[in-house]
Amino acid sequence: MSAVGVWLLNEGEGEEAKDSSPTGDHGTFFRNPVWVDGKFGKALEFDGQNFVWMKNATGVPQGTSPRTLMCHFKWAEINDWVDAAPWVSNAEYLISTGPGNWNQIVAVGIMEQGGAGLGIHTFNDRWFMPWDGDAEWHHLAVAFPKGATNINEFLIYFDGVLREPEIDQNAGPLDTGGGKVTIACESGFINNFFKGIIDDVAIFPYEMPAEDIANIAKRGLVKGQGLDVSPHAKLATSWGDIKQTE
Repeated sequence: MSAVGVWLLNEGEGEEAKDSSPTGDHGTFFRNPVWVDGKFGKALEFDGQNFVWMKNATGVPQGTSPRTLMCHFKWAEINDWVDAAPWVSNAEYLISTGPGNWNQIVAVGIMEQGGAGLGIHTFNDRWFMPWDGDAEWHHLAVAFPKGATNINEFLIYFDGVLREPEIDQNAGPLDTGGGKVTIACESGFINNFFKGIIDDVAIFPYEMPAEDIANIAKRGLVKGQGLDVSPHAKLATSWGDIKQTE
């Protein structure tokens, strides 16, 4: 099964983020994020006001469907929160899916928790893992397994390692919508902008195995002609070839 969104962010020019997955949901720039050197090839730098928008994304997992969302990121200013709307808490989101209704959004990113935390926000439910915050490159992945019905039934991986999340508010049902994906902000009401660099963004319609997440965290998403990021096809073959040369 292939990914439903892969934005490698390697174009290095132009005002569109190409989707390398079979879905082909290319992203439009808003307020001119800047091409820079990334963790793997090129990447996009955001200033806390700009973002990338896949307004009519197709194939985004909805309802209680399993999924994995991930990206590499480098935070620009530790705990210097970008001004948020008065009705929302301090947070800077890396990737978000869902329309303009809080109970249908899954936003993944950095949240203020007496410092910083990494996790998810949907409706009034915030789950996170504590993090001191720094300006180094990191990989963040969130996975909802098959059969999950509540927001708290997710797995969070930081730099390829499974971590234990903590709760900030009560867990609500997992009942998300589709049709919209954003990079560097929350997708529903377009706020909580990220300030820093983002690279190798992807959405998979299944719970990705821990070993595969660890490999992506270390090596980045597979690049090349005929990109197929399914766990049983070219991705596994590519990683097997890499392991033999290490």
